[in-house]
Amino acid sequence: MAIIAALAACAVAPHSPAPDQEMGAEDFKSAIAQLEAGDPQAPETLNARLDYADFLAGAPGDCRQRLEKAQSQLDIVAGSAVAAVVLPVGRARTAGIAYRIHAERASCGNDPVSRQRELGEALDAARHAVDLYRDAFDYQSMAVMQFNAAVTEHLLGDEAAADSALEAAIDMDREYGFRDDARDNDDLLQRWKGDPAGTPAEDVPRRSAALSFGWSAGDADIALEVDVAGIVGDRIVRGKVSEALKRHVREDHRDWVVSYCGESAAYDLGHWPDDSRQPQLMTTLLLKSALPPFPGVAATKKGDFVGVVDPKTLAANLPGAAAARTGDPGSESDGARDLPDYAIQAAKLPFTDVGIEAVVAQDYYLDTATWIGAKPDQAVWYEMSAQLLLPGTQFAATYDMQFAYARPVPCTAAAADRACVEIVAHAAPEADDIQAAQKEIARALKLPDGQSVHYWTATDLRIVTDPAVLMPIVSDTRRYWYIAINGGGQHDPVVQSERIVSTVANP
Repeated sequence: MAIIAALAACAVAPHSPAPDQEMGAEDFKSAIAQLEAGDPQAPETLNARLDYADFLAGAPGDCRQRLEKAQSQLDIVAGSAVAAVVLPVGRARTAGIAYRIHAERASCGNDPVSRQRELGEALDAARHAVDLYRDAFDYQSMAVMQFNAAVTEHLLGDEAAADSALEAAIDMDREYGFRDDARDNDDLLQRWKGDPAGTPAEDVPRRSAALSFGWSAGDADIALEVDVAGIVGDRIVRGKVSEALKRHVREDHRDWVVSYCGESAAYDLGHWPDDSRQPQLMTTLLLKSALPPFPGVAATKKGDFVGVVDPKTLAANLPGAAAARTGDPGSESDGARDLPDYAIQAAKLPFTDVGIEAVVAQDYYLDTATWIGAKPDQAVWYEMSAQLLLPGTQFAATYDMQFAYARPVPCTAAAADRACVEIVAHAAPEADDIQAAQKEIARALKLPDGQSVHYWTATDLRIVTDPAVLMPIVSDTRRYWYIAINGGGQHDPVVQSERIVSTVANP
């Protein structure tokens, strides 16, 4: 396992998901029992509960009994602070499965009052799932849940609302390139309106994007939003920084150099009880480690990453600057006594020259270099490998990354044409690299015999960029991680997330 390896993307190929394996109820229960014995709050355990609930919602057998079991699994996930911090897709799935449970209950029995109530609950869950899937960058599931909301309105007898909801689903299908769904949903809409032989809908155009590197000198105003969350004890702590930056792009001999300078900032470090500095310290550590260092970045005229301008000087000055920017509450020694060593060590990485180089190189490759020369078709998921940092650690791993060209979008709020493209990506480390990382982390922490590290992480990314330039107009990166020490006593897990959004005000 290499420490802080540079990101390297492999050849891109269309992504083909693995076929689902047939599993029965006993298989799900056995898997959950095994995971729960290791760590009942681990993300894998929570996801297994969602899988089981989803299975039960559509399984044969007594509907009341299986739906009660499905709801009990769902309630455990919905009440989990871990799920709230690190499982955004899990929250969307929870709402989607809740829709299925209520829809099934509506057909489970003959009581018309109960049926209407359950359909109303199903409608609320479907609408909620639409928003959650949109926020998780899962646009296909978002459109499906919008369709489900339309069908539920139809079952409730509100034909006008059903037609409107289905039209919204068709609009989503067209915008995101779901051609077959758009055609099928339009046919259904015509049947609902009593005109199955009506005018055929205009076909959804086939879209693709050709991405190329084309920087030029100029200045831009950047709005930066950093949100962090973590769990301390039994409570979720959150923090936020909003900062205004000026970005300068200049030609330097054969390279481009990008530099930043801060102009103003506003902080919200959360609220903590008077008798404990631990949540305050955790929030400050998270914000320090998440805030980008804003060094000078050099790239060739073809877009190849050259390096960070003078990272050693930046590393020497950064700790004091970060303390000032986050409103450091003072000495960390008092609160640090109660924090896990690995939580504190993770915050130190961005303040080293090696850490700065690694973080900046990774951000550059994710935002720009990876996409140079790509020609993705819309609504097609592609797969690649990348060497990325494991958040919360000093190590790197090979990630499996799936990405898609989601839709064309305007480059500015005032623009009439949709000349820019939205790209979304989801990434998780390969299983072999996770196992190796867990051993490396355990060695770094000098854990005694009988103790081991459990590590989980996921990364989501959304970029809006001009395909002829590849200087992101919006970059939305979200990282989630979970670190637990198993065996040999009680240890609170590290459960953390960070979201860094930069938006160009005047591209």
